[in-house]
Amino acid sequence: MPFGLTTQCTQPIFCHEAERAVSRVRFLPKLVDGIPTVRRNVIYPLEFRFWQYDPETDTWSDPIDYDDHDAAEVNYGPVAPCKEIPVS
Repeated sequence: MPFGLTTQCTQPIFCHEAERAVSRVRFLPKLVDGIPTVRRNVIYPLEFRFWQYDPETDTWSDPIDYDDHDAAEVNYGPVAPCKEIPVS
C-alpha cells in the first residue's frame, strides 16, 4: 500500500484525482534476498483523458489525442507538486 504519497500535476485540478487513483494501486513487494522490502521513489505516471458527452445522440466522443496536435497548440503547463498527504 502506498504511503508518503506525493503527486506532481500540470494543473492543481488534477491533484485530488491523481492522489486518489495512485493510493488505490497495489504493488508487489520488492524482494531483496527473498525478503519483502519497502519500495521508495516509485514513479507512477498518469494521463487524464477527457471524453465529451453529446446528450442529443447519447454518445461519447473520443478524447483529444494530443499526440496528433502540433506541440505549439497544446500548453501542458509546468509540473508542480501537489500538497503531500499520508495515504496509509
